[in-house]
Amino acid sequence: CICCTLRDDLLQEVSRLADEGRYDYLLIESTGIGEPLPVAQTFMFEDGAGRSLGAAARLDTMVTVVDAGRFADDYAGGQLLLDRDMATGPDDHRSVVELLLNQVEFANVIVVNKVDLASKAQLGVLEGVLRHLNPSARILLATRGEVPLAEILNTRRFDFQEASQSAGWIQELLGNHVPETHQYNITSFVYRRPGPFEAQRLHDVIFSGRLRDVTRSKGFFGVTGGGRWDKVMLEWSSAGAQFSPSVCGPWPFPRKIEIVFIGIGLSEAETSGVLDEALLGPGEAPTDYSDSEDRHPFAVLMH
Repeated sequence: CICCTLRDDLLQEVSRLADEGRYDYLLIESTGIGEPLPVAQTFMFEDGAGRSLGAAARLDTMVTVVDAGRFADDYAGGQLLLDRDMATGPDDHRSVVELLLNQVEFANVIVVNKVDLASKAQLGVLEGVLRHLNPSARILLATRGEVPLAEILNTRRFDFQEASQSAGWIQELLGNHVPETHQYNITSFVYRRPGPFEAQRLHDVIFSGRLRDVTRSKGFFGVTGGGRWDKVMLEWSSAGAQFSPSVCGPWPFPRKIEIVFIGIGLSEAETSGVLDEALLGPGEAPTDYSDSEDRHPFAVLMH
């Protein structure tokens, strides 16, 4: 992998090619299971001798290619890379949809390929979803991967700080609302409430199927449970059928829930109403799991 085990090799080879002075541009095609963020970070990485890839080359454009015919099925499938024999090893437990999101949300150019194999309606929905996932990316439609070279070579479009903030959910939290795609009923909103959720009720809501119109959601929340659960902030992350919560760190005061929801046919009122049912009520005594944390609904989810 060029962003970890082969990072030194990448640095050496790019530096060697740059020093030769024979090449104007270098196009690197990563493996299909590569993630763009670590690759971009490689350009800021310094080896033991203090050498940096950024001193030899400028990261110009980060391109992600999306299969127009397969994206929807891959997104909703819930498979792991291990299920497809695509994992880097037995400890690689990434899901296919997680990989797709990482590639789409960090890119600054998205090539939607094989458009000849998708209907006009399918392309409209796909393009609308991609614009909500990454509103700042340039989207190119292609057949057999044919795109104008000027759109992907020497564009000077890539900026690491902008790319780090380019995901649609981050823009929504920052107050930069992505306009609805009315023709295909793709909408987004931010759910904001004082926290926390009651842990078991939230667990039940998530797996009840009542949030099935949600295509992507991400944000921050907290749950009841006693002990450390009353103090930690959790990251909420869902894509398709995949829900992956994780611990972020201490939950600062005032304790707020902020989650961005993106979906097709998504009703803000209905989705908010479902989530409101899981909030801890005034004067409600939550279940205390501090003596047996392994039984906590979210401890089970994060194992």
